[in-house]
Amino acid sequence: MAAHRQQLMNEYVADVLRARAHDEEVGHRWVNVSVERLRKALEEVDTRAEAVMLYELRRLKPAEIKAEERTRWAMLAGRLGKEIDKWLDAAEESLTFLYQRFALASLAWEECQGMGPARPILEQRLRAVIERAKEIYTTDAVDALKLAFKDLHHSPLDRLRDLSELDEPDDETED
Repeated sequence: MAAHRQQLMNEYVADVLRARAHDEEVGHRWVNVSVERLRKALEEVDTRAEAVMLYELRRLKPAEIKAEERTRWAMLAGRLGKEIDKWLDAAEESLTFLYQRFALASLAWEECQGMGPARPILEQRLRAVIERAKEIYTTDAVDALKLAFKDLHHSPLDRLRDLSELDEPDDETED
């Protein structure tokens, strides 16, 4: 994959940069035109790289891939929103504990930023882990999983606000 991305960058981006370097224009217009052409070239690279990754997600058989690599492919599936169940199931096979499965689904949630086609699948998996944890774990552990699930639904800005509230001293304790 890395070699393919390098080839795409050389094929699309390097030519744009070389061509712009030989251009006789200077100044803001030259910079703006160069930035726009580079943006279009990078969009083309992104589209082609995503197509290759999707092809590989569909082509590869999880059983033929090492357990550590399955996790990487599961994260890619979450990010692309394709073949999610196939790769999450494969990545979960080597996980012994429920909290590990919760962590795997949480990582995939972060990869897709809690949006897109992966979201309902990941929510369902996380809820299933919490329900199963009720049979095995203590109530404190289940509550911790529920809290972690709730935190996934907060935006990064909400999390920062929550942290800043913790840093502020209570008015009652200053007396």
